[in-house]
Amino acid sequence: MKRALPYWWIFGLFAVVVVLGMMTQRANKPNSNFPRARFADKTPLGGKGLHLLLDSQGYKTKLQSNPIKAMPKDAKVWLLLDPQTRLSKSDAKVLLQWVKDGGLLIWSNLEASSRDYDWWTSDPRAGDTDDLRHKLHLSPTSISTDFIDLDKSLLPILEPVQSPKGIYGMGAQNVSISPNTFLINSKHEALIGAKKQLRLAAMDYGKGRIIISADALIFTNYGLAQGDNAVLISNLIRKDVPRGAGIYFDQRVAVVIPGQIELPHTLLYYLWQVPLRWVWIQLLLAGLLLWAFYGRRLGKPMPIPVQQPVTRASQFAVAMASLYQKARRPNVAADVLGKEFRRTIVRRTGASPMDDSATLAARCSEITGLPRDRIRKLLEQLEKPARSDADVLRMALEMEEIEKKLTIINEQ
Repeated sequence: MKRALPYWWIFGLFAVVVVLGMMTQRANKPNSNFPRARFADKTPLGGKGLHLLLDSQGYKTKLQSNPIKAMPKDAKVWLLLDPQTRLSKSDAKVLLQWVKDGGLLIWSNLEASSRDYDWWTSDPRAGDTDDLRHKLHLSPTSISTDFIDLDKSLLPILEPVQSPKGIYGMGAQNVSISPNTFLINSKHEALIGAKKQLRLAAMDYGKGRIIISADALIFTNYGLAQGDNAVLISNLIRKDVPRGAGIYFDQRVAVVIPGQIELPHTLLYYLWQVPLRWVWIQLLLAGLLLWAFYGRRLGKPMPIPVQQPVTRASQFAVAMASLYQKARRPNVAADVLGKEFRRTIVRRTGASPMDDSATLAARCSEITGLPRDRIRKLLEQLEKPARSDADVLRMALEMEEIEKKLTIINEQ
């Protein structure tokens, strides 16, 4: 009879699994689908296109990811677009004083969800933008029900709107922005949206100016690629800031409050660093194997039931062939492949899910260099029922070639 391990071994292994799961949940959790417009993010909801656009216009874009005690001397524009940027009350005070002295703040008013921060990883020194929102008399952004579906991989919706009047709207006739809205209870200038349903607004603050958007969608790679949105964003900065000025992307995730002693790292932090991390994982696997091979059997062995006579292979093959024929397998396969291929083009090119086949083909052809008519015909064929397995195989090969082109270009 096998030797049974003590029960405390089982509870100890269970506790180790729970602790490791808690420590890795935040690192392994995917980012929220909300637009963040991060400095070097090449995804549709990232902001690499924005900093490349500003660089091409002669501005000096920089990333601010560490806590600061004073605003940089060369900063003329401060982009607070990521809703997960963490600010303390002192940070908000320093930032507003900088604006009052003549700076330009462009701020996404979207409030970060509390589910993005876990109680066992959150830093007690970190704050949020609520204090800044309170000082400017703003209400949090009201998220439209049509804005985003977190259960799917579709991109948020952009709605066509009337471009702002004056210098902000010069050359920007075709503008689209997200349907989210917010409210300002102080003097301001509505650029896009109604008085109580603002989407983009500006307000003077001392010698400086603050431009507020409901969210950062228009500043993302996906938003800048739509219509004249890039022209509008350029006008927002060009009106008050000359070329050559410094523009900072604020992506601070932890802040230090002045006068407070910085908290040291805990023992768990050092124990979870590489290579100790792999040591604990290997010990966990070894313990599980030890328990599996030397643990007590949980039940009596059961005899294998007597098998029934097996149907002849030829009869089984005929039955399966008849079932596939009735189920119209080529049509089902073509429909599944077509929907997945269309989602891939939308995700890789930054197009809208509502675009027709001709628009998607033009966008994909511009990126990959493949003939537009070929891509359009493939998309139209996928919308029709497949006639045979040969048609499905041919379309699958064409889809694989286009997806490889998109993958190679996105990795460059």
